[in-house]
Amino acid sequence: MVRQPRGGVAKDSQNKGMTMRVDFRDVPTVIADESSATGQSLHRILDQLGFRALDHVETMDALRSRITRSEVALLIANAAMAGGDILKLIRAVRRNEMGGQPFVPVITLIGQPDASTTRSIIDSGSDLIFALPISHGRVETGLKTLLAGRKPFVVTSDYVGPDRRSGARGDWQEVPLIEVPNPLRRWATGSIDEPSAKKVLEAINLQRVQRQAVQILYLADLIVAHFSGGESDGKVRSHLKSLQTAATEANGLAVGTKYRNQVVLCELVGTAARDIEI
Repeated sequence: MVRQPRGGVAKDSQNKGMTMRVDFRDVPTVIADESSATGQSLHRILDQLGFRALDHVETMDALRSRITRSEVALLIANAAMAGGDILKLIRAVRRNEMGGQPFVPVITLIGQPDASTTRSIIDSGSDLIFALPISHGRVETGLKTLLAGRKPFVVTSDYVGPDRRSGARGDWQEVPLIEVPNPLRRWATGSIDEPSAKKVLEAINLQRVQRQAVQILYLADLIVAHFSGGESDGKVRSHLKSLQTAATEANGLAVGTKYRNQVVLCELVGTAARDIEI
């Protein structure tokens, strides 16, 4: 049973005629960090901001259990947890593969903001990235951003999450933006003016099928070129594996969309990719 959030809305000319009356007391929040010192620091900051429904988990098993048990409206996770496996979990959450909570706002903490780790965090689908050590002001500013200016989601062949990336990648140019539910805002303000989670998931799944279809055609062209007497492609094994993955994902997603009749074709493509001998 979903608990009813506190909060309310008041008139204000600065925000489309409305301003949010925020109450963080009941917002179900999870801090995922193996470092008790960082967890305690975050707990103290959030407590000062009015959060009371705080869970601190220090293992991946505990986090998975917490996510699948009940709703999480805010997840703050250390990118270094379990050697980076936390980022795989966030990616699974975004792809609706865990706990049915793909839209939970995620703040990821990073100890050393190098380019590789930062890219991995972005690719996971996190909303915000905070460098450690964390500060009260940074957390407060981040929460305001998530409440009033959370980025819409985008879907590509390998990504589901907030539109955080630069416009440099060609495969993002025609990808539509999707407004998604915001559990943090709903719990903290009582706001109900958000899109239907069911309809948003349907839209995301449809786009994932379409993105995988484009990826399948792209990979198929590379593989056919390799086996047609053209220039040898040293990455053909990787292409075949990626083709099998894309076909399998499209197969699983297509059932609930208008592309349901293409399931057999996806199965054939996946089988062919698996059985081709190099």
